[in-house]
Amino acid sequence: MKNNFQPYRQTAAMREFFAETDVLPRHFIAPLFVQHGLTTPVPIDSLPGNYRYSPDQAAVEAKTLH
Repeated sequence: MKNNFQPYRQTAAMREFFAETDVLPRHFIAPLFVQHGLTTPVPIDSLPGNYRYSPDQAAVEAKTLH
């Protein structure tokens, strides 16, 4: 049985044009949890690898993510 979609996949330009999913780094978000009054980042036990930051620390962290 011949695949009817084959002509659309012959070139990179056509594949990109007909692509249904486009996943790029700019589509991702990073969780930043902000809490006033903190002096150092506090780990969040239920979310390993995530921390609560003070507003100024969160701004610095956001710049490193961009």
